[in-house]
Amino acid sequence: MDIEKNIKLHNKIAKKYEKTHGEIYNNIEQSRLVVDLHQSLSFVKKEQVTALDLGCGAGNLTNHLLNMGCNVIAADVSTGFLRLVEKKFQGRNVSTFELNGKDLKGIEDNTIDFIATYSVLHHIPDYIKTIKEMCRICSPGGVIYIDHEQNNEYWSDN
Repeated sequence: MDIEKNIKLHNKIAKKYEKTHGEIYNNIEQSRLVVDLHQSLSFVKKEQVTALDLGCGAGNLTNHLLNMGCNVIAADVSTGFLRLVEKKFQGRNVSTFELNGKDLKGIEDNTIDFIATYSVLHHIPDYIKTIKEMCRICSPGGVIYIDHEQNNEYWSDN
C-alpha cells in the first residue's frame, strides 16, 4: 500500500479502529501482548524508560507502556490517530510524533530505551530501512520489540 493512501485511510478510520479490529482488541491477544511487553521491558535496566510506540494507531501499545510506567512517544503517519491518542491519554506521560513514512528523522541517535511496534511493518513500503532507523535511535542497552497479532484459530472474546 502506498504511504499516502495509507495515511488517508487511517485518518478516516481512526475513531472506529478499535471496534473494527477484534483480532487485536480481544482478551486473549491483549493478555499475550501485556506479558510479552512486560518481559521485554525487564531487559531495559533503567529506572525511567523512554518508549517509542512506532505506528501507534489508536494507542494500544501506548496504553500498555504507560501502565508499565514508561514515558511514551506515540508516533504515527496518521494525524487522525495522533489526535485520538492525544485526547485519550491527556495528562499522562505521553507525547506524539508525526512520522514522515520514510525514516525516523527528528529522533536523535541512541535516545530511545524501548522501541515497540505492533502490526505495523506490513504498512511500511521500506520496512528494512525502518528497522535500521530503529537501531539508530535505540539507546545502548535498549530493546526493540517487533510484534504482530497472533493468528489464533481458538480466538474468543470470552
